[in-house]
Amino acid sequence: MTRLFLIILVVLFLFPLYWMIEGSLQDIRGIMLMPPRLIPHEPSLDNYRVIFGYASVGPMVANTFLISAAVIVLGAVVTMMGAYALAHHEFRGRKAVLWFAAASLIVPRAVMLLPLFIVTRNLGLSGTRWAAIIPHLYFPLGLLVATAYLRMIPRSLIESARMDGAGELTIATEVIAPAARPLVGVLALFLGLAAQGDFVWQMLQLRRESIQTLSVGLLKWVSSIASSDGNVVRVNPIGLHLAVGVVLFVPMVVVFVTCQRQLRAGMTVGAVKE
Repeated sequence: MTRLFLIILVVLFLFPLYWMIEGSLQDIRGIMLMPPRLIPHEPSLDNYRVIFGYASVGPMVANTFLISAAVIVLGAVVTMMGAYALAHHEFRGRKAVLWFAAASLIVPRAVMLLPLFIVTRNLGLSGTRWAAIIPHLYFPLGLLVATAYLRMIPRSLIESARMDGAGELTIATEVIAPAARPLVGVLALFLGLAAQGDFVWQMLQLRRESIQTLSVGLLKWVSSIASSDGNVVRVNPIGLHLAVGVVLFVPMVVVFVTCQRQLRAGMTVGAVKE
């Protein structure tokens, strides 16, 4: 009974993805067919040929990879360094930092758009790739999780390294980082998914076509196809929209598959032995 219930849940969760893939393989006549068909009628890859025939797809893929990689690497480094300081150092305001990180989890992302826009504009970063990268360096959930994880590392290991003359940077890279490798994988997964799904902020900042990611560039391009052209209103290319959705889903799958082993290890790991 439990297995049947889980199978039903999996089907319900995967059905929208199947419907998106199925619709991307049809033209508008197949999509609007009534009653709808679960199996594509005369499937075609024309929608994907249109997308990959778009001249700017190559630079968009490069921008997506560059921004995602920068968010993952810089975000993981900043989060790990902050968590190390909070877990193994006593300083004034330490609890206040943890409370601030916890409180910031309840603040909706949409509320932060205007302050972030003002800050990036005052820093002269508005309209650049850095504007899409820097906001992700503050990752409060990751900071709290990493702090709790690093507290499981025995303080005696750190004290032994200090007695051997190791500095804080050496301890962080040669003692903390190897012991927290599963944690780094978990942080990389969530940071990568956050960078891929940050459509609204990237749309506000990446206005030049040369620096746009796949999510921003393709959706703007497809929307322009469906917009008015003089006195003629073009047909909404639903199949093309669905094909764009499938293409944008692929980077998220790549991030998850790459980090899933570390994610599994991070969910099952126990305390580090001395």
